[in-house]
Amino acid sequence: MKAPLVLAALTLSLTAVVSAQAQTPDAPAHADFASRKSAILAHLDQRMAAMSAMRACVANAAARVDLKTCHEQNRGAMKPNHAPT
Repeated sequence: MKAPLVLAALTLSLTAVVSAQAQTPDAPAHADFASRKSAILAHLDQRMAAMSAMRACVANAAARVDLKTCHEQNRGAMKPNHAPT
């Protein structure tokens, strides 16, 4: 007897939660999108600058030891540039 009542109450509460979420304004999501987009673009700019420096170093390398030096010098700049969370 209690199981149908509990099921009905659960269904009613889930319906209320879903309808409340559907009615939330779009402005906060838009603001979050804008800040996320800005962070991604900033990350891409940093990554492109690091890649450009690495490319210039490799282009100027004359021997394998020079390539190793490029890797060692630019490794620190490349590591923290992973995608933002």
